[in-house]
Amino acid sequence: MRISKYRYLYLSLFLVSLVSALVAYYYTTLLPGSGEKPEEAVVIPPVKQQVIHAGTSVYLREQYALCSKYNLGCDTEKLIDGTARNEFNNMTYTELEAKYPESANWKIKWEQNKVVIEKIQPGLCPEHKERWHLEPDETGEKVAAYVGPVEVGKEGGLVHNTDIMLSSLPVEIQEKIRSGRLGFIDWEELIATLDSLDEYNE
Repeated sequence: MRISKYRYLYLSLFLVSLVSALVAYYYTTLLPGSGEKPEEAVVIPPVKQQVIHAGTSVYLREQYALCSKYNLGCDTEKLIDGTARNEFNNMTYTELEAKYPESANWKIKWEQNKVVIEKIQPGLCPEHKERWHLEPDETGEKVAAYVGPVEVGKEGGLVHNTDIMLSSLPVEIQEKIRSGRLGFIDWEELIATLDSLDEYNE
C-alpha cells in the first residue's frame, strides 16, 4: 500500500526531471560554440585600408574648374592600362593619397572595383579657352571681349577692351551684348565684328 501511495509522486518527479533535462539540452545547443558553427560575417575594410588588386579598374579624370562649374561637358576620363596600370597593384588608399595629394588639386574616388584619380585644373579647358564672347566692360558702358563661351560670363577673363560705346549700337545688338549672347569660335570673326560695331561709334 505504501508503494502504491507514493507511486504517483515518484512518477511526477521523474517526468519533471525529464522535461528539465530536455529543456536544458535544447538551450545549450543554441549557445555560441555549440552545435553548428555560425556563419562568419563578411567584413569590408574601411576605404583607407583597401588595396588595389588586379581586378580593380583605375581611371584618370581631368577636370577644369570653370568648365565643371558651368557644366560645359568637357571632362575627360581615361582607363589606365598596360605598364602604367601595373604600377598601381597592391597600392593602398593611403599610398594613393600620398602620391596624389589633395593639396595639389587631386581627388580620389574609390568604389568597389573602380578607382578614379581626378585632377582639377583651374580655369577653362584648352577647347573652351579658344572661344570668346562680348559683354559690357566693368563700367557697363563699353563693349569688351572675354575668354570662354557665353555661359562663363566675365570669369574667363578679359581679353580685349574697346572704345565702342554700347549706347551707340542698335538696340537689338545692345541686348545681345548685355545678355552675353554674342559668342565666337573664331578670333578673326570676333575682330571683324568689333570693327563693324566700331562704325556705329563714329
